[in-house]
Amino acid sequence: MNEPAAMNDNDYTDRTQTSQRRSEPRWQVDLPVQVVIDGRTVPATVTSLSNGGLFMECGPPVPEGYIVVHIPAPSGDADDTILLEAEVVHHAEKGVGIRFVGLSLEDTRQLASVVLDASKAAVA
Repeated sequence: MNEPAAMNDNDYTDRTQTSQRRSEPRWQVDLPVQVVIDGRTVPATVTSLSNGGLFMECGPPVPEGYIVVHIPAPSGDADDTILLEAEVVHHAEKGVGIRFVGLSLEDTRQLASVVLDASKAAVA
């Protein structure tokens, strides 16, 4: 039988601070996107998505600062994407965490639809 891993005070503090920073539930996804980094468009894969941000795996390093993420629109049309401005807020070994910034009402509506679809897929 496996014993739970020992936790130190930093583990608890990190998880508590992370959960307090997130005001939206996150959904595990496998969503291909395009990201504009320093004027170059590169492919990435979103693995965690919420109305407030996402975590993505991306081949080239993603610098601190602002990027644009092209997320497939809920319409299902391959040429239809939502362009969202985002700020890189966390680097991890396998990717980066970003927070959406400056979303218009329409961006927010479309993103909410994508997140709703992700939540339904996660529950199914």
